[in-house]
Amino acid sequence: MWTPALAVVLNGGIVTADDAERHLRELDGVMLGRAAYHDPWVLAELQSRLFAVPGVHSRDEAVHAMTRYLARQCALGVPVKHVSRHVLGLFQGLPGAKRWRRHISQNAHLDDANDRLLLQALAAMQPDRPSAPEPASRDAA
Repeated sequence: MWTPALAVVLNGGIVTADDAERHLRELDGVMLGRAAYHDPWVLAELQSRLFAVPGVHSRDEAVHAMTRYLARQCALGVPVKHVSRHVLGLFQGLPGAKRWRRHISQNAHLDDANDRLLLQALAAMQPDRPSAPEPASRDAA
């Protein structure tokens, strides 16, 4: 029997990793747009569920990895705000998330913003949440 080489990919309406997995049982792929922007942790969840690729295991670990990435970008002259805006939703729905977003939003555009911004934002989340210790040094994503 002839089967056309047609990939069917759902674009839109995917909000959680569970949504993506459910649709992947019947479709060839799913596209995450706004969901990944509003809650980037969904990408880490999907990476651990769908691929045999090591990733970060906690949001705090993601902050440390992004801090290393941000340091490299700052060294290339990339403004901090161009990187930090993509992780505003990292703690979406968790204690301290508002403080995280506020610190980044109020400081990323400043002339003295630097690669420590995300660590400062993590500290600003206190006392709303306990902080995990910094992970052992690893190459950043």
